[in-house]
Amino acid sequence: MQDDLSRRVEREEDKGLRTLAQVQVWLTRVETI
Repeated sequence: MQDDLSRRVEREEDKGLRTLAQVQVWLTRVETI
């Protein structure tokens, strides 16, 4: 049960990191234009 919860937290963190990376890429694109 605990393992399932930690796995879910890891997945959410991974999703958050991916979104953050996309935002950074988007910001760099905006600066380049």
